[in-house]
Amino acid sequence: MAGKLFDENKICFISCVNNDNQYNECLESWNALRVPEGMKVESLVIHDAVSMTDGYQAGMESSDAKYKIYIHQDVWINNKNFLITMVREFQKHPEYGILGVVGSRSLPLNGVWWEGEKIGAIRDRVSGEMREYLYERNDRECTEAIALDGLILMTQYDVDWRTDIFTNWHFYDVSQCVEFLKRGYKVAVLPQNMPLCTHFAGMNAMKGYDTERQKFLKEYVPFLKEMYAAKS
Repeated sequence: MAGKLFDENKICFISCVNNDNQYNECLESWNALRVPEGMKVESLVIHDAVSMTDGYQAGMESSDAKYKIYIHQDVWINNKNFLITMVREFQKHPEYGILGVVGSRSLPLNGVWWEGEKIGAIRDRVSGEMREYLYERNDRECTEAIALDGLILMTQYDVDWRTDIFTNWHFYDVSQCVEFLKRGYKVAVLPQNMPLCTHFAGMNAMKGYDTERQKFLKEYVPFLKEMYAAKS
């Protein structure tokens, strides 16, 4: 945000929370992470958000941390060096605007990221039972992506969330990736061999998904077509 002063030695976890018990359990794993030397970490809770974009925008505006981690209340971070890896990759690559742990190298023009070329890894129980999803990944370097899953999103620059378009709990993640791409930044998945995070989600709540998807298509398909044409 123009004119805002950022603390380059601060990391902020931002979460929309409606289940404090679940959040506090996951917070234990975040608090156990090794912190990069000379840096400090804070956690910011947004209650009563009307949408994910609304909550994340409020969190973004409330924190002066350079490094922000937008994370679901039901995500456990498995790797103790997670923050060290994140900061290292951001500092090494100023062109990286937003990072995740799982996503897609390509984004189909129907907007459904998991129908693209999936990359990264995650432990998740979205199918009803906990299992590991292991896709193409690199344990030494980030892997560039187009879209990321919103269970955890990390940024080193502030870009406004599209509260004017997305008023539900879907497509806040993919739209934010495209907003970074439109500004010339890169989107990527963190280095990993085994999953860095465990997502204790239940079955996906898809209510409102297609309504938000249609909004996404109207707003972003022209840009995606131009981007793909330029790369071909």
